[in-house]
This record gives sequence, structure tokens and C-alpha cells, in this order.
Amino acid sequence: MSLARAVAVAVAAAVAGTVMLAVAPANAAGLERAEQSPEGVAAAGAQTADAEAPAAAYYNPAALAFQRGFTLQGGAVVTLAHATVTPASSGLPLASDTTFATPSLYVTQRVAARFAVGVGLFDPFGASTQYPRAGLVGGVGLELRALAVNPSVAIRPVPWLAVGFGIAVMPVTFEYVTAAADGSNALLSLRGTGIGGNAGVLVRALPRWLDVGVSYRSAIDVELSSSAGKATLPLPHTFSFGAASHPLPGLAITTDVRLTLWQELTSIRFVPNGPMPTDLVTLNWQNSIGVRAGAAYGLLADDRGQPRLVVRIGGGWDQAPTSPAAVDPAFADGDRILVSAGAGARLGWVSLDAGYLVAVVRPYLGASGSQVARYQSLTHTVAVALTFRLPELGYRVDEIAFKR
Repeated sequence: MSLARAVAVAVAAAVAGTVMLAVAPANAAGLERAEQSPEGVAAAGAQTADAEAPAAAYYNPAALAFQRGFTLQGGAVVTLAHATVTPASSGLPLASDTTFATPSLYVTQRVAARFAVGVGLFDPFGASTQYPRAGLVGGVGLELRALAVNPSVAIRPVPWLAVGFGIAVMPVTFEYVTAAADGSNALLSLRGTGIGGNAGVLVRALPRWLDVGVSYRSAIDVELSSSAGKATLPLPHTFSFGAASHPLPGLAITTDVRLTLWQELTSIRFVPNGPMPTDLVTLNWQNSIGVRAGAAYGLLADDRGQPRLVVRIGGGWDQAPTSPAAVDPAFADGDRILVSAGAGARLGWVSLDAGYLVAVVRPYLGASGSQVARYQSLTHTVAVALTFRLPELGYRVDEIAFKR
């Protein structure tokens, strides 16, 4: 490893360590969705240091500068969420079953030896909960959508280093249903748009053996409003630190550590336009951490050594940002165990990829005011996409030669 590469890797490691110490102790999950493509779903979201990820506009914009030619990926991410809450007062479980789908679209283009551009359309934050309105106090329904449009630019000043940055424009819809002890309920429906940014670094520290990536997404305070009033939804800063290796031809191993700074989400206060009482949702969320890992193996190589079939597996663990002393049923979340798998098949310049992930939240106790309840959930995520790759379209560039 050259001295410059060693310094770059050391700086990345120092930044990672500094941020982890700054937010420790940390409890990752909440409203965040870190699986934004079939490859990402199948690898449990471990994509920060994957130089070939089509969804680089989300995971790490610096990776765009390591990709050849033109790539277009379009698909959908579908989530099926099952959650139960069992109030201690009744002992009767209440279930929430929801299904929602969001589009995913990524376009990338190498425009010169040292430059690349890309744009992504994805849903980085989302939630859907619908409990029966009888038997609970507090939130019984939640619908959050945050569809981001994220153009990015990447620069590769030297062959082994790339930096990237982008701007995210995020329209948000937020619906929240509350139930009172007297059986009454209220619906709060708001909309707004937030603007944030993202940046990343990707270092090819040891060709074939080690790629190191760091990615950051800024916080966004989304101003929501309706004819009835307004509110502010603080969405968090996110840091991702990843490493990737290709120890054998056709084999890629990726790992990620993800830090999400939920500490600003202490509450959501609704300020009405008229003489109505202010509605306050107390959350007291904490900073969160998640650890993910994935592996991909290519089979049936063609004449150029490119695999026609890729199989993927992944797994991970997320700590919950929720505070046990203030668990609103609609926002309930716990520590997650993640297991994932997927595959992709390629014919010429077209490939079809699919990924599946299951997230298990084991039972835990939480309080909402005077109400104590037991919570648990099971979430299935499925992603399917069609990808078009034209590596010779546009600027052709010679890469560092190493076997994968």
C-alpha cells in the first residue's frame, strides 16, 4: 500500500472512530429504510464500499466514479409489516398488518476519466402502522412517505480515490391517527418538502483485497402543514462506514456500520391554526447503530469473465432508537435481527435482480403515559429491478487491473 493510500485509509478510520465515540452510547432502525435496491436488500444494506452498486446515489455517491459507461436500474421495494401490541391492562394482543410499495430508480453515467454523474429516486424514510382504534391510548395509525430525488456528482482525482456529493429534495406526507381513553380519535394529515445533502469517499486501499467507504446524509427538518395547522419533522444525520473485499474470483464480501442520529426526534408538536389544543407526540428517541454484512458470488462467467448469475446473502443487527419509557404504539420499534438473500441473472447488457430481507423484532415492554404494553414485529422486504448496463457508452476509461 502506498503512503498516500495508507493516509487516506487512516483518515477514514479516524473519522469513523471519532463519530462512533461522539454518539456512544447509541441504541438503528426507526423510520429509516437502509435497503434501497435488490442488491442492497439481499446484502442487508451493506453497500457503502461496493464500487459497483447501481444504487450508489443512495449508498455512496463516490462509487459512481468507479463505474463504467451508463447504468439504468428501475424497480420497486415492497414492504409487508406485521406488528402486535399487547396492553398489560387487557392482555389481549392487537395486530397491525400493512403493505406498501415504493419505486426505486437509479441512472449513472461516466462522463470523463475523472468524473461521473448520477441520480436516484428512492424512499429513505417510511412507515405504515394501522392498529384497531379500540383498546389503545396514543397513536394507533401512522403513514409516512419521504420520496427523495437525489442527483449526485463524483470526482476521481487519482485512480484509487473518489469523492462524491449530492443534493436530496424530499417531498414528505405524514398521517397520524390518535385514540383517547374515552374512545374518541383524531386524524392528523400533513405535507411538506425538505432539502438535504449527501457526500461520500471511496478508497481502493488494496486492489482486490480492500475497498473502504464512508458516506454521510445530512439531517432534514421538514416543515409540514395542512389547512388545520403545521408541524416540524426532524429527520436525522446518517453516517455509514463500509469495507469490501474480493478474496476469490467472483466473490465479493461487504460490511457496514451505520450510525443514525435520532436524538433530535424528541417529540412532534402540531401547532393548530385555530383555538385547538396543541397535539404533542413524545418520543425521546436515541442515537442508533446498525451492523450489516453481505456476500455475492458470480457464476457462469461469459467470454469477458462477467458472471451470468449472481447469488447473494446477508445479515445484520440494528438497535432500536425508541425509549422504553415513551413508546407510542404507532412509532413502536425494537432491536432488529436481519437475514437476507437474493439473486441476479444477466443476459447481455440486461439483468434482472431480486432481493428478500426479513427483520425480526423480539418482544419487549414499553410505556406510553400510564399504558404499559408488550410489542413485537416481523417485517418482510422484497425488491425487484431491471438493470441496463452499457459499459462502453460515453467515455471509455482504463481501470486498475485486478481479478475479482
